[in-house]
Amino acid sequence: SPGKILNISGANGTGKTTLAKIILGILTPSNGEVFIDKTNILKLSSNWWKEQIGYVPQNTKLINSSIKDNILLANEKLNQQEVSRLLETVGLGDNLKKSNLSFTDAIQDNLSKGFKKKVHYARILSRNTQIYIFDEPFGDMDKNGKKMVMNLLMSLKKSNKTIICLTDDSLI
Repeated sequence: SPGKILNISGANGTGKTTLAKIILGILTPSNGEVFIDKTNILKLSSNWWKEQIGYVPQNTKLINSSIKDNILLANEKLNQQEVSRLLETVGLGDNLKKSNLSFTDAIQDNLSKGFKKKVHYARILSRNTQIYIFDEPFGDMDKNGKKMVMNLLMSLKKSNKTIICLTDDSLI
């Protein structure tokens, strides 16, 4: 439901990521059906459906380019100010100010997984979708990163977005 956070928790290997891929339309269920607002998702235009969902996978991947280019993959219409705002939202603004890295510099292999995941969060937020799926939202995050994720979840909830979190615990 919009404005709610659904937490699906379970041990590793129990199918949480598979469920996300079914909801996303990447996989087709071998049994049963998936309904969204009483409509089988197989009857929806797959392109339209994919535009409704923002997905942050457990293991995020970035293209070998700049932070800005990675964000623009999801929404090429953003201007520099909007990209900067997104980086602040996910807690990367201060990181960039303290480092020698700007958001137009190429992403380096030695960046932490948490840093890369924050870039992916910014990428997904740039699309302003109705549904968000987060696979292990706190994974690879330090204390400040976890706080940012929790604030983000509460903000999306307040904005009446549908939020699905897949976790190996029930922290949410």
